[in-house]
Amino acid sequence: MRDIRNSRDLKGLWAAMPTPWNDRGKLDAGVLERNVERYAAIPMDGVYTTDSDGEFYAIELDEFKRVVGAFAKAMERTSMAVAAGVTWCNTQGIIDRMNVCRLDNGICCFHVAFPFWMPLSPADVSRFWDDLASAVPDGRWVHYNTSRAAGMLMKGKDYARIAESHPVDDELFAKVKAEFERFWAGES
Repeated sequence: MRDIRNSRDLKGLWAAMPTPWNDRGKLDAGVLERNVERYAAIPMDGVYTTDSDGEFYAIELDEFKRVVGAFAKAMERTSMAVAAGVTWCNTQGIIDRMNVCRLDNGICCFHVAFPFWMPLSPADVSRFWDDLASAVPDGRWVHYNTSRAAGMLMKGKDYARIAESHPVDDELFAKVKAEFERFWAGES
């Protein structure tokens, strides 16, 4: 298992890992492990779980712990990069999931959307990223920028502000900021 430490590690062919449930509605860890082995045989550059297959909203924290734990254990035998979706309906729920990934399973790349059931103000958005960065300082984020989450879309200038507040790597930050500024120069 290869953890994502900076954006240069986030490249190549990635696949979602569908969560396999048995006929009792419980995680089938054996099927999950075999699916990881199948992905490794392709080979894939990276695999993520608990995210864009749409199940994140239906997995309570105890089940999330089992899914991510089984996924991380299966991924340990591979050289593929790893990430996990941590979106939830409130910031603390997202932080709880980040901690399960990072502290219990060594995964620090998180796919995240804003808490999705109510609109956020610009101040709420800043506070959200500040809270995530404070809770898991070595976390790396892949943001689902969709208006379905919090009723807003972030723009390049918004990401540049976040990167400035929470830089991961000075050389990379300078490049990313310059790219955002160049690309989004026409934004108000």
